[in-house]
Amino acid sequence: MNKGCNLNRCGSLWLKRLSKGVLVSSILASSLVVPQSPVFKGNSHVVEAAEVTYTVNATNLNVRSGAGTNYSKIGSLPNGSKIQVIQKLNNGWYKISYKGRTGYVSGTYVKTSGSSSASASIYTVTADILNVRSGAGTNYARIGQLKQGTILKGIQKAGNGWYRISFQGKTGYVSGDYVRTANSETATSTTYKVNATGLNVRTGPGTQYKRIGLLKNGSVLNVIHRESNGWYKISYNGRNAYVSGDYVTTGSVRTSTATARRLNVPIIAQRPELPSGCEVTALAMALQYYGVNVSKTTLAREMPYDSTKLVRNENGSIKIWGDPDVGFVGTPFGNGFTINPGPLKKVLDKYRAGGVNLTGSNFSEVEQHILQGKPVLAWFTISHEMPVARSWQTPSGKTINAARPLHCIVVTGVDSQYVYFNDSELVKNVKMPKDKFIKIYNAMGKRALAV
Repeated sequence: MNKGCNLNRCGSLWLKRLSKGVLVSSILASSLVVPQSPVFKGNSHVVEAAEVTYTVNATNLNVRSGAGTNYSKIGSLPNGSKIQVIQKLNNGWYKISYKGRTGYVSGTYVKTSGSSSASASIYTVTADILNVRSGAGTNYARIGQLKQGTILKGIQKAGNGWYRISFQGKTGYVSGDYVRTANSETATSTTYKVNATGLNVRTGPGTQYKRIGLLKNGSVLNVIHRESNGWYKISYNGRNAYVSGDYVTTGSVRTSTATARRLNVPIIAQRPELPSGCEVTALAMALQYYGVNVSKTTLAREMPYDSTKLVRNENGSIKIWGDPDVGFVGTPFGNGFTINPGPLKKVLDKYRAGGVNLTGSNFSEVEQHILQGKPVLAWFTISHEMPVARSWQTPSGKTINAARPLHCIVVTGVDSQYVYFNDSELVKNVKMPKDKFIKIYNAMGKRALAV
């Protein structure tokens, strides 16, 4: 058997990656905490100090009505022009003063000089709850907590990715993974949604181009710009693609320009109790994030099972086994395969309402749930590499595509470049380039469960 959730099926790769020291230290660092009131308060809008100079570093730099190339052009600035910057946004664009009105320019073509003490030392907490510790590491005692959105002023880098802060009259330390510079704003932007039962995604702006995907009704589009023929150029699974504007509706909403978020989901080790129980371990992590104190073993006993006995071919490959759309195949306490999001959601529904089976959804849907503060279980690989194909038949003749080495993780964060997730085998939070993550997620059947 070859699923990452079972040591016998992980091989030497897993053994090399996991040591006892990592296991113990990660478990100690992952305790769930109870929210307290934030300590730091203030205005999250930050203007950089006047001593910073911003200069155009392009032949001509377009000035637009919003922070993106999909917004209308309202002017241009020649090379070498000095720019009056109001604010730098999370997506790399600058909000500027232009001819008596507000405009936006891409930061790619802006050169800065001088220093900015105003913005360099002001940060915002991005985690729902951020622990403050007595030293720069999770092995130090927790002395307090900060809520998401808390403004941190005058903080200093302490090394190893941690920051030194002033906390209730004494020195404290916070992880840099859960803070960012305080430069986001709320603005009016246009949303684009699919208004059809299914909308074809194509390689070019027309029906003569190859179809590369399908978007469900209500899906939110990441539009780059609108073509002259009414088609939209969009970002789709990490690449550029096109959809017909005839089936897209637009609307204006108040939304944050931020496209990144990290959730402070506790990390739980699946071993030694559940060598094949990555799915219920991941669900336990997500539920404990909401304060639902249920153990992984309780969830393992409560989830549905497919009791079909394993039958092998003469060469040792699997001939007949169960269907993960029915329930868990095998046993999480020993030799097992997986359970799919549909039947696992039945267990989730006992403890928390509002879960969403995202099976078949593009990663952009997963990302939206993370940005809304909801952790998402994703069916992945334990090797964090592309899977190997495998299949068997159920007693009724259904073919089960069982790519390996299968694993289930909890997606805890996203930004423009990376996906962050909790891994119950490594017992730590992992960072992976977004394009690589999406390829593996797609290859594993686009299976996910938002909690």
